[in-house]
Amino acid sequence: MYDAMRLNKRRARRCNILWAAAIVQGDATKPCTITDLSETGARLELIGPIPKGTRVKLMCENFGELYGVVAWCNGLAAGMRFNLSPAEIARLLTPIVPGMG
Repeated sequence: MYDAMRLNKRRARRCNILWAAAIVQGDATKPCTITDLSETGARLELIGPIPKGTRVKLMCENFGELYGVVAWCNGLAAGMRFNLSPAEIARLLTPIVPGMG
């Protein structure tokens, strides 16, 4: 389900996971996989690229919906920055992602 947390030079700890999800861009909904989560964003594996700066909604059975913006996209991998504050994300995800928060 998830691997040990990894600490690095980023502002927030990343939790390695492997959750099925969907990314919504305008009227289009596409499946994706969340490969890591933090209080500030998520890393996604996509079926097609999404341009940097695109506003998206991430839907996952584990937590519902989170809104944000694509911070980077490199081929079929992308990073999403959440719109909610890190404290709000931690409150939402800590119960379902051990070690977060």
